[in-house]
Amino acid sequence: MEQSMKDTQSIRVKWYFKLFSKLDNEQTNVDMTTRAFAYIIDWVLGSFVTAFPTVFMYMSYTKSTELNQNLLTFPTITYALIAGGLSLLFAMIYYVYIPVKVHKGQTYGKKFMDVKVVKLDGSDVDFKTMLKREVLGRFLLEASLVAVGNYIFQIVVLIAQVNIILPLKCVSSVLCIISILIALKTDSRRMIHDYVGKTKIISTKEQ
Repeated sequence: MEQSMKDTQSIRVKWYFKLFSKLDNEQTNVDMTTRAFAYIIDWVLGSFVTAFPTVFMYMSYTKSTELNQNLLTFPTITYALIAGGLSLLFAMIYYVYIPVKVHKGQTYGKKFMDVKVVKLDGSDVDFKTMLKREVLGRFLLEASLVAVGNYIFQIVVLIAQVNIILPLKCVSSVLCIISILIALKTDSRRMIHDYVGKTKIISTKEQ
């Protein structure tokens, strides 16, 4: 029994070091506090932008004043899917279009905190990079960290006609915890979505 517990602990330690030995430890000039504040600003603004189509369509269809963001309570599946699709589109405008076309590498949260997203070689991000970073890395894998993730969960339920929101949230939450731990434990402060998009965060103060 004792030997079995030692073997289990050894496997865990080996897994831990194997994971972090493959991660990027290039020193960054952006600390986690700055990233956290930029994230909070973007969460507030991004949540508002993302929710707008769903809330507006629900109020228009039902003639109510309820600020409903739950697609599963919409009168029809078709209307719910349209609202969810528009919310996803609005989220992409905020997290993808603006950093590529409006403020190079910056959402409004990042702009306020004087940081920006760049490719690993330091060049400006493009649509392909931001789609991988935000849509695949953040919206899908780290869905619990952004409001649009909840809309994606609901769209999946509407299409599959099976309520699997809880397991989806559990998987996403585990990935979010791992992502935060990676950022805290490595000098590069990169998260899972940074690795997916092959990007990093840099300060714009010196520029």
